[in-house]
Amino acid sequence: MAYIVTDLTRLKGSDEVCIAVLGCEDGLCRRPLPYKNRNDVEEFNIRPGALIQADSVPRTELSGPHTEDCDFHDEKWPGLAGESDFRQLLGKTAYDSLSEGFCGRVNSQIRCVAPENCPDRSIVTLRVIPEEVKLSIVDAGEKKMRLTMTDSSGERYRRLPVADLHFYSLAMKLEEQGRLEELGRRMSESSEVFMRVGLGRLHESGSGKKGYWVQVNGIYCFPGYYDLMGFE
Repeated sequence: MAYIVTDLTRLKGSDEVCIAVLGCEDGLCRRPLPYKNRNDVEEFNIRPGALIQADSVPRTELSGPHTEDCDFHDEKWPGLAGESDFRQLLGKTAYDSLSEGFCGRVNSQIRCVAPENCPDRSIVTLRVIPEEVKLSIVDAGEKKMRLTMTDSSGERYRRLPVADLHFYSLAMKLEEQGRLEELGRRMSESSEVFMRVGLGRLHESGSGKKGYWVQVNGIYCFPGYYDLMGFE
């Protein structure tokens, strides 16, 4: 079966990268395990929009909301899907409301899902309002990226952590050049902006709060996403 890669998620303090894909035919999300590493990403040129052909086998032992976990066998990487095909697949799977996507377990005030209250999925595609996307960098040892956005239902989410591997790399490069605002302007001037928003693995915060925390795994603006990211 053919899939298109959507998410390449940075993992804190690790060389591993969590990948998620959408089925070209069924639109269902799958998360191949075990994780890839950054050498794999370079070797196979893995990026959002990349095509992968593989046999998928669902995992029987699943944890929390991570129902997408599976094993991939006989992987082939034929190249990059057309940008219009990628955009169409994101649009077909997108929610207008993040709360709806996570079955009411998440909203602008609740960004950590308790283990006893999990939704039946851990990643959703979200359609957001382009003009309401704001980017910022937090310098706390390792530079961290934060994003404020308004989903298409009008609910505003402030300072969400961004774990998108390629988008983070681009933002850090532009920030070093003093040009981060150009990236924010590109978002706001786009016709469409989609995001992939996920619930991370079970984590206990410094304050002792334990659960599945909301993070932004993927950011895509159209038209011109491939050009912006240097994929073409």
